Amino acid sequence: MKKKQIVKLCIAVIAVLVIFFPYAKAGFYTLFYGDEFAKEYTQTGMIDGIEYYRVIEYSNSEAKVIYIIEDHKAADMIFFVKNNGKWKLQEWTCLWSKTGSADSFFWPYYR
Repeated sequence: MKKKQIVKLCIAVIAVLVIFFPYAKAGFYTLFYGDEFAKEYTQTGMIDGIEYYRVIEYSNSEAKVIYIIEDHKAADMIFFVKNNGKWKLQEWTCLWSKTGSADSFFWPYYR
């Protein structure tokens, strides 16, 4: 009986780690590198303001940032590359929108 409880506990711990690891990773990246991307969403020329953002991926040359638009109207993922020491927009994707024009699944999920 004790062996089954240990197995169940291990499965539960692994499940929690799998679910929350992406959020912890994004929190870490945002804490340490987030200031570099606070205003970079303006490179789109279409986003006026944001509610918050999370740095999802980060390296010395590339980054992936999710911006949640004011009033939670939409979520946009922007891919940046570092060019001559500055972050430049490489690609921009609308993940979801209240208007219904986008409804993608993404992880970690922010809304």
